[in-house]
Amino acid sequence: MVAALHDLSRRARGLFMFIVLLLIGCGEGGSSNAPLPSPAPSPPPRVENQPDPAPPPPSVPEPTGEIVFQPCFLWDEGDESHQGTGFFVRGSHGIAAVTSAHFVEFDEARMWRAHWLRVTDDWPVASSAHSWGEPGRAKNYADDFFMLMINEELPEGVTVLEFDERDAPASGERVWFPNKEPDAKLGYVMVQGQVVIGATDRIVIRLDESVPLQSQSGTPFISQKTGKVIGTLAGGHGATIILAPIDRMRSIFSQKPEPVELSKVIGDQSKPAKLPSFVVPTFHDAVPPTQEAKVAEGDFVISSLDWRQIELVPKQNMEFYEGYVRLIRAFKARNFWEDTWTSYWARQEPKESIAVRSLRVDQVSAAVDGADAESVFLMRQQEPRQVKDGFAVAVATLGHLYGHSADGVIQSLSLAIDPSPQIDEKAVAALGRFLREKELLIVDWYRTRLFEPTDDEVVKNWILLHKKKDEPAPKSSPPVPSPDAKEE
Repeated sequence: MVAALHDLSRRARGLFMFIVLLLIGCGEGGSSNAPLPSPAPSPPPRVENQPDPAPPPPSVPEPTGEIVFQPCFLWDEGDESHQGTGFFVRGSHGIAAVTSAHFVEFDEARMWRAHWLRVTDDWPVASSAHSWGEPGRAKNYADDFFMLMINEELPEGVTVLEFDERDAPASGERVWFPNKEPDAKLGYVMVQGQVVIGATDRIVIRLDESVPLQSQSGTPFISQKTGKVIGTLAGGHGATIILAPIDRMRSIFSQKPEPVELSKVIGDQSKPAKLPSFVVPTFHDAVPPTQEAKVAEGDFVISSLDWRQIELVPKQNMEFYEGYVRLIRAFKARNFWEDTWTSYWARQEPKESIAVRSLRVDQVSAAVDGADAESVFLMRQQEPRQVKDGFAVAVATLGHLYGHSADGVIQSLSLAIDPSPQIDEKAVAALGRFLREKELLIVDWYRTRLFEPTDDEVVKNWILLHKKKDEPAPKSSPPVPSPDAKEE
């Protein structure tokens, strides 16, 4: 009788565990506004945080370097979205960028491009406009994948992983989870755990500590036995994580499928494409007041697209502009598309503008010994508009200092370089002296660079940059420079 009761109890426990395992599964509570695939799996039960008291040591070294990245998708009308988490994987046919598919809206706006941003500063390390074959549609966990082709060289420090060759990891196997964290040095904090269920349709992980999930779908889980990716985060809660196994991803990647344009597989193909196009990637948001007038000989005329593209700003704003330059460099790298820009950045005025210098136009004229223009005109859509209280002072053989004032005080001060400037040493010295005396910096938005005119040679070398013949715009995305690189 006792043995029968014991056997019944054991079978009841087994049945209970079977039901629990059938119920495991949920989608990640990420930042995406895309619904999870229907029907959605039931939320998994919480697995208690009870790691082995003494887990075995890893068989391979812990991976280092930059492992996880922030996918940034470019949609119709220039919209951007930051969704999920991604990583790079190497195969016999090249490198792919991998993330999840369950947050992608396949039948709404077209996707044109995907960027892989550094988690710590949103700097794009790679871009892609093609998928490795058709992406998964997330009908089940094994179908929850999105692999994109990477044809460019990745920056130093980026770690490229490999898919595990096994059908599934073993139960009890230890794993690493690079948990995305923008404040961490490399953009993640490494968390450990172990496999509870290893199967080809899903993998269940129990972490050593609970982790709040937010926009981490697609994060790789790495075996401590092989050092390779066994699956990607598809959902979970607390210390229980559900992975999409890599069996299908590995199979597709090994076959070298034909690359597919993202805009052809993601988005409503019955609707016309709506990717916008802009001539310049950034301009100043503050447009001076203008009025109707006729242009006369001797007036200074400048395109509205060129207004304040080379600004002279107070030196105390150096930290502000260093950060701004860095942000807009990254923005430019993300938004270049086939000889044009898919979006623009409207720059804002810092707290302390040039007005804090209390400069007057006659001071500028005297400093550079320049002649004043009669009027300043902005060309907007082929129509000239006179800038109210605008001014322009010629700097011999170099160009013009221009801007606008209010109550006699200069509110904006910029420099327009002639198409073919001639280096006049006297003019360069006068301009350099003026910039140093008034403690002004040069911010060149054409080249997204900041110059401190510490001596005349700095000013001269900067002007020489504008004498270089413009090269034709590249036919594809330009190479992504380091955020600290100097743009020429």
